[in-house]
Amino acid sequence: MTYTVALELPVTVDVLDAVRGADATRATPAEPDSVDLLVRVGAVDVTGALPVDVLENLRDDALERLRRAAEEP
Repeated sequence: MTYTVALELPVTVDVLDAVRGADATRATPAEPDSVDLLVRVGAVDVTGALPVDVLENLRDDALERLRRAAEEP
């Protein structure tokens, strides 16, 4: 038997790399900020198994946390 159950699990998100975007110029379009993440449940890497929208939300959250941390004195 196979079935699906919705669970809420705590995950650990590690920011492996962060790149600040660049403003647009006459010759180049704007480049957004970006981060590379590693998402784990316990010791298991689940990054590749996450739905695209969940991973994008985690990236947005990580970027916001990095911005706030950079603004702190």
